[in-house]
Amino acid sequence: MSGICGIVRFDGAPVDPRDIDAMLRSLAHLGPEGAFALCDGAVGLGYRAMSVTREDSFDSQPATAADGALLVADLRLDNREQLALELGIDAIELDQTPDSGLLMAAFQRWGEGCVDHLLGDFAFALWDAPAKRLLVGRDHMGQRHVFFHQGEGFFVFATEIKGVWAAPDVPQRIHEEGLEEFMVKRWHRQPPGRTPFDGIKSLGGGTLLTVSADGALSLRRYWEPHAAPIHLGRDEPYYRQAYRRVLEEAVACRIRRSVRPCGLLLGGGFDSSSIAALAGPALGERKLVTVTSALPESAGAAASGARYWVELCRRAMPHLDVCYTTRAGRSIFSTLPGIGADGAGSVSTYVNDELFRTAADAGARVIMDGHGG
Repeated sequence: MSGICGIVRFDGAPVDPRDIDAMLRSLAHLGPEGAFALCDGAVGLGYRAMSVTREDSFDSQPATAADGALLVADLRLDNREQLALELGIDAIELDQTPDSGLLMAAFQRWGEGCVDHLLGDFAFALWDAPAKRLLVGRDHMGQRHVFFHQGEGFFVFATEIKGVWAAPDVPQRIHEEGLEEFMVKRWHRQPPGRTPFDGIKSLGGGTLLTVSADGALSLRRYWEPHAAPIHLGRDEPYYRQAYRRVLEEAVACRIRRSVRPCGLLLGGGFDSSSIAALAGPALGERKLVTVTSALPESAGAAASGARYWVELCRRAMPHLDVCYTTRAGRSIFSTLPGIGADGAGSVSTYVNDELFRTAADAGARVIMDGHGG
């Protein structure tokens, strides 16, 4: 994922480019290909670039349009061909059009209704210059993050909470009730958008936020989980086949256009092992980097340990490049001070950090996970 951030002011003052630069520095780990900013009066946008797909080599953000629209987006669109057909973009042009270009073209065609045409993982902020409003959108399932704060005369957003904090006049205070619910994972009790920090909110999945010129905020759910009519009243064999077809396509979408190795958090259970198996056809001659937190080999190969089940997967799936971490020398206290600041932390952050570091060392920039089925 890349990183996005920005500030919109409603008090008549221009955005200071140094403020956008500070936000971009806080998100440096999200963009090894560089940081880019654009300030235009009361609007300032920043982008941290990370190339994942072939089309990313043609990306240039913040993106601009002839009518003054500005866009920053962290995204991977899976229905590129369908969008191109609807937008009148031919195959040759599509090959050199980044996903951000498709999103901007979709907005120029359908306005805020563009989100109804998108399929994939995305978080974006688009300044609609003619209407003097900011649109902030998040994908259906909330796979990409975006956080925001509304202050006195300004609005600020970023991929991670630490990016929001890097802007001036943003409070850095713990919300005690929110922190308690976060630590014990009582997410069902949290009001939509609440985080462990005062004044910092998260945009929900399937939601579009509109920020008007006077600072008024409005939220619209553009998608809710629902059963498509075509799937109703079918028998069990149909559902098994349909589920496998959807899962296979979801896995392939994350692999087929990647220019770097793809990774998987592999625990050896049904969920992650299914992803590992279905990845094979999409990989071609490539390997799938799998990372597993397991006991050291010296602890023995007990059937209850992840290592035992992962080794069974390795034998059955020659396309796996298996890597292990053992948590040696690390504990919850290793990363406790930073819990929640990236928007995705938890009391097990130190385990995830080590898993992600191992995958990154193997060259992976895409990582899949069977968590939650």
